[in-house]
Amino acid sequence: MAQNKSLSTQEVADILHVSKSTIYDLIRRGEIHSYKIGRKVRFTQDDVDAYIARSRHEHSTRPVKRIDTHSTLLTPPEQDEPEIIISGQDALLQCDNRSILIVVDTNRPDQVEFLPLLEAISKVCVVDHHRRAADYISPVVVNLHEPYASSAAELTTEM
Repeated sequence: MAQNKSLSTQEVADILHVSKSTIYDLIRRGEIHSYKIGRKVRFTQDDVDAYIARSRHEHSTRPVKRIDTHSTLLTPPEQDEPEIIISGQDALLQCDNRSILIVVDTNRPDQVEFLPLLEAISKVCVVDHHRRAADYISPVVVNLHEPYASSAAELTTEM
């Protein structure tokens, strides 16, 4: 049995002749045991030897396992959940007297995405960091306007 010393991710990658990212993938899949000391991932020589032994045994008795590389970044999975972002026309069909419209990053009615929606909803909240124009959105229930903020996202985060 080998000495049970602590090995770094790079040392294990060198032993197995793979990249460090492959080692992290093996950890995530639970195929190799590891432990952490602070933020550093460490391995024992016994854990590396056990992984090698399992790999030899698995590859000699089982066919190669195919890995599904389908990415959801390009084609998102089909979901039964309702869409979070809807078109202005759909929002106009769904709004009623209880609806609140939150306008972010503009205070001018001619710059909103769908003007008929702004005109149809009476309760409007404006979150903006631009200088107030002469033709600003009116009337509003809440107006969070801070021209010294660097972005509307900064204001939204502070809410």
